[in-house]
Amino acid sequence: MQKRHTPCWAALALAGLLAACATPAPAAPPTPAVQEISLVALDIYWDQDVIEAQANQPLRLTLRNDGALDHNFEILELDISVLLSPGETEVVEFVVDRNGIFSYLCSIPGHDEAGMLGELVISDW
Repeated sequence: MQKRHTPCWAALALAGLLAACATPAPAAPPTPAVQEISLVALDIYWDQDVIEAQANQPLRLTLRNDGALDHNFEILELDISVLLSPGETEVVEFVVDRNGIFSYLCSIPGHDEAGMLGELVISDW
């Protein structure tokens, strides 16, 4: 006696047709790349006076104090403040959601007046 496989083949064909017509799920938006920037504090100056970064992108700022004095890194508009003892390294991660120029400085008395300041420039690139 011969078995009939027609219903099986029909079901497989229908499944294949439905799979071909299915709409793929939308792809997740890509994760923004982290911008890596290093800034070194020396005695009464930063090694860079301008830092450029992209708006709405994660920024990882590595701060290192190679000087003999305590220093701090502050961006008042962004509420960022990090104290660095001599030889210390700190990492700050943040996202700036708007374009602009944000001043950074060492607010230890006399340091910014001596020139220990700079600008973080945020743009869309």
